[in-house]
Amino acid sequence: MELLRRLEHVYTRHPVYFVTCCTEARKPLLANPSIHQAFTLFCQNALALSVFTGRYVLMPDHWHLFVTLPEDRTLSDWIKV
Repeated sequence: MELLRRLEHVYTRHPVYFVTCCTEARKPLLANPSIHQAFTLFCQNALALSVFTGRYVLMPDHWHLFVTLPEDRTLSDWIKV
């Protein structure tokens, strides 16, 4: 069994965030093709704001996403867009 190791490099200037967002009351609202299309469009439009999105998992009641932001933008501000 391999043990988890500490990261060799920590990027403080442009950290990569692992974000999880849940629907209100964990309602299964995200499990349909139109929501998936809107989510991928949201991620693609992030480039205009210099926000870079990576791999994601879209589940019926939540999603996970890797994202990195420019120094002048907060994660909270971007999610509200």
